[in-house]
Amino acid sequence: MNLSSLLLGLLLAADPAPPKPLVFHGVEPGLQSQLRAHWRFLGNHVESLEAAMKRVYFGTGKYLAKVEIEDIDGTLHITVRNARVARIRRVSFVGNKVLSDAELMPRLVNREDAFSARMAGLGRYLPQARGEDRTGLRSAYHDQGYIFVEITGPRVTVDPDLGGVRLEFTLKEGPRYQLGDLKLSGMPEGFRFPYESGEPFAVSRIRGAVQATLDRYRAQGYALAKVNEASQVHHERRQVSLELNFDKGPLCTIADIRVEGLQRLDPDRVRQLLRVRPGQFYDHRLLKEEIGRLRGLGLILDGAVEAQAGEKPGEVIAVLHLADAMQRWFPAFSMTYLPGEGTVLLLQLSSPNLAQRALRFYSSLWLSGQRQLFDLSLSQPGYFHPLDSAGIEIHNRDRQMALIRTQTQGLSLSYGMSLDARRRWRISSRFLLDRVVSTAQSLPSGFEAASDALQARFFKDYPSGQANGRIKLSLNLSYDTRDSGLLATRGTSVSLGLGYGYSAPPNWAGNLETSAQWKGYLRLPGQLRFRSRIGARWNLTDAPHPSDLMVVGGMTTLRGFLTNRIGPVLQDDPRLVVGGDRVAQGSVELGRPLNSVLEPFIFADAANAFSRENGWFHEPNTVRPLVGGMALSTGFGILVRLPVLPLRFEWGWPLTRGETDPEWLFSLGVGTGV
Repeated sequence: MNLSSLLLGLLLAADPAPPKPLVFHGVEPGLQSQLRAHWRFLGNHVESLEAAMKRVYFGTGKYLAKVEIEDIDGTLHITVRNARVARIRRVSFVGNKVLSDAELMPRLVNREDAFSARMAGLGRYLPQARGEDRTGLRSAYHDQGYIFVEITGPRVTVDPDLGGVRLEFTLKEGPRYQLGDLKLSGMPEGFRFPYESGEPFAVSRIRGAVQATLDRYRAQGYALAKVNEASQVHHERRQVSLELNFDKGPLCTIADIRVEGLQRLDPDRVRQLLRVRPGQFYDHRLLKEEIGRLRGLGLILDGAVEAQAGEKPGEVIAVLHLADAMQRWFPAFSMTYLPGEGTVLLLQLSSPNLAQRALRFYSSLWLSGQRQLFDLSLSQPGYFHPLDSAGIEIHNRDRQMALIRTQTQGLSLSYGMSLDARRRWRISSRFLLDRVVSTAQSLPSGFEAASDALQARFFKDYPSGQANGRIKLSLNLSYDTRDSGLLATRGTSVSLGLGYGYSAPPNWAGNLETSAQWKGYLRLPGQLRFRSRIGARWNLTDAPHPSDLMVVGGMTTLRGFLTNRIGPVLQDDPRLVVGGDRVAQGSVELGRPLNSVLEPFIFADAANAFSRENGWFHEPNTVRPLVGGMALSTGFGILVRLPVLPLRFEWGWPLTRGETDPEWLFSLGVGTGV
């Protein structure tokens, strides 16, 4: 704490008498040391000391602090109670008619104490932010053309129960001004200035229009484009005339690229990831897009581009002002329940920037009473080209179905790259080398016929419990226009996949599989968010390996149903799920954000696995009332956008419920889910 105000009042009134000893209770160590160091100057004026300490606490927003000083046998006992920053119980505005309280509140740092404010680290009164609050309110009115608004306050009052403080701002909105005469010169050819006379003199919108004009020039290579402004206020007409003279300057090339502001990422590595190189024509739009790509990779928080004049005419230095990402490590977890295994905990840890070289690390650990599994991967973007990536993964996996258990250990190598400059089209490949063991589960007495049927149907060519080596090569082609890979709100994603695997020994056989998936995202009126997904996988092999059998159920395919418990069965018994060679699934979600953190939503899922004998959307051995061959579920959930990773709390109800299905099921996941 700063004792300048405390010392100023007490040095003049210092008592030459010897200072009394001090004993502190509830006083910060830093303030204690300062008080002890200066106590010989403060004298024994208890009332002045108490008042000065209150000013120190109140000056930092601790309005609820109580300072008690008691003289016990010649020793001063100083006790401070409730020395915490006060919560803001209410913020009110007086005199606002044009903008409502709800429209003004987001402009404040000192906001009312609510869940959304706490998630943003706000809700406590910060006196040092009062000027920023007035600036935020003023900008809200400037955006509407009220350029002479007067704002005073806030006036702070403490609640009688000492539970918090209340803030009150007083506003005089004044008249609304419009843009009067607008004179433009030096405009880019074919470009129309996106603002017209007669519109409200909205400062931020006019500034945005000027910036859009300059960006048009900079996208054409005129990096040093500038504008000269002149304005005049006409109070009697409530107008502001504006004159803008644009000077595009010379056509520029990039002499050098400089990266500033980073502590956690090597600037040389950033330059390797950029598609912009020295010697190219300056392209402001591409540089801003590259900053967005670095942000999407999780390497930076944000950034800005500045063009500085080079040593030679027509040359510029492109300066990227970048801010480090807030976190380097991202933990996450999810929980689910599997019959016979109980509660399963999935722990994940990832980093987009390992060793300050933009190496992407990912690990997941599956923990249950019966199994401990893991995945570890390391990848590097910009391996050969700024728009490619290469990676390696090692894994130990165990998929548990009702009748078949498959254990897999191995590694994979992957490589992918974008096919166009806008990064919409992408092709990727993966090479896997695995050791696979598929085991038929032991069935209780009375199921001898089912055991024989299971062995004859799926383990004739691949004996149960015998290890097989597998080599698999897969290719994927995708087209993606989403605005985010993790929390998309608009755009589409389409992907097509083809994979060929080769198993040996004892039966040297190939395995061909194909897949297709479409995802769509829309922003609807009323701030609604619509998400949808349709997908299918199909194994084209006559006798697939037991590990390739497909089932559905669980939070990734059919919420409300148990994981991996829906698919073709043996002998019409719902307990004998074996899986099929093809899967179809679809999901839709409709949500509406309450704020920047919480978004409740409703969902509906449809999925099923089918066998070659019966074809698509037809399963005569079903044990539940299907609709068009599909199992259905519905439910609701809450999406929580945390600073680290978004979490999903979901409650699902099976609509086509069989006798072994739960009435409802809760799950916890990460991301959008669709």
